[in-house]
Amino acid sequence: MRLSGQVCAGRGLASQHLATAPQELEHWLGAPPVAGTLNLVTNRPYRLNTKTAKVFDEDHKMVWPARAGDSPVLVYRWPGCPLHVFELISPVRLRDALGLADGDRLQVHLPAGHLARVSASAWVVWALLWGLRTGRYYRSLGSYPALAEGLGLRLGASQ
Repeated sequence: MRLSGQVCAGRGLASQHLATAPQELEHWLGAPPVAGTLNLVTNRPYRLNTKTAKVFDEDHKMVWPARAGDSPVLVYRWPGCPLHVFELISPVRLRDALGLADGDRLQVHLPAGHLARVSASAWVVWALLWGLRTGRYYRSLGSYPALAEGLGLRLGASQ
């Protein structure tokens, strides 16, 4: 399965979140990951299958093996992650390796079993919370992303 997302600048939090499992991430990637992640937002929701996830940090964080270009990556999500947000962990700095800048599109190749169905009700909730604001998750300095993430979690429209 291929999904396409837009590259965007992050908030600089991934390095802290991922510091709890450097050996596991290296084992799953086949090489040490670079600091930080590449952030992608899609224009529609995608739920990843928790049954195929690699879990760490006492089951609070999840990754799924995938590919971006020729690079192996781990798609990183956490409980409450909006369904259009993808953070890619890689052994190379993907922006440099693939010549990416904010606003560029990138295709990620996920095995079909890594995707799960997004229910009709989750689509509706996602559309109300994020439909016209997909890029706002990383750009907003206000409280909207945290509020929408919490509502999405409670209403079944988040990872």
